[in-house]
Amino acid sequence: KALQREDIGQRKRIIGDNPFDLNDNKYGTNQLLTSNATSGTAFSGIVAGKNEETGFTGVFPDAKIMNLVTNTVKGEPYVKDLVLAVRYAVDNGADVVLLPQQAVLYTSDEIKWMHDALKYADKKGVLVVVPVMQYSVNMDDQLYYPSTNMLPKSKLNNLITVACSDSLGNPAINTNYGAKGIDIVAPGMLIYTTIPGDMYAMGNSASMGAVATVAPAALIKAYSPKMKTKKKKKQFMN
Repeated sequence: KALQREDIGQRKRIIGDNPFDLNDNKYGTNQLLTSNATSGTAFSGIVAGKNEETGFTGVFPDAKIMNLVTNTVKGEPYVKDLVLAVRYAVDNGADVVLLPQQAVLYTSDEIKWMHDALKYADKKGVLVVVPVMQYSVNMDDQLYYPSTNMLPKSKLNNLITVACSDSLGNPAINTNYGAKGIDIVAPGMLIYTTIPGDMYAMGNSASMGAVATVAPAALIKAYSPKMKTKKKKKQFMN
């Protein structure tokens, strides 16, 4: 409780809201050029990049990107920001949602918030992709959030957890692993993509693997707009 009071005070001064009140949702800015702009630009390039001069092309150049900034300068993003971003994306026509990496600690309220937001996305036919963390942890022994079974007896059929593989298709040495906690392993090493300033670079991360999953998910949606999220997820699992 003491930590919550400290967080509320700091957040009120900087952002203007209470991070533990989901109904306090009138805050934020339209500033997308932040310290995290490099990763956002890189992810967007993998999905929808296109440059006829250089020949660079993303997986689905006709896709439209909705960039919602939730990450902080240091540490993990507030769950409240993620939950409201998911709901905003769903309400504004998103077909696939990419979340930041999973986290270890959620309060009981935050678990319910995220679960309900992902259920809402499922109801609207939206697939949600989340990269695992890169701590070499067996996810069969450690629960991370969000996850398919984050609430008992309520499976999330639209959530895909993605680990990172190398150029040979093997799991990256530092990626989390586990037969139950991970849905698929996707390429996330030595990925060539866009960065701010009209430039290109190589990137390595579990998030890159998750983006490599988002792109074909968008293609599936384009070709089969009425396909249920459970069936879409099955396409990746087979």
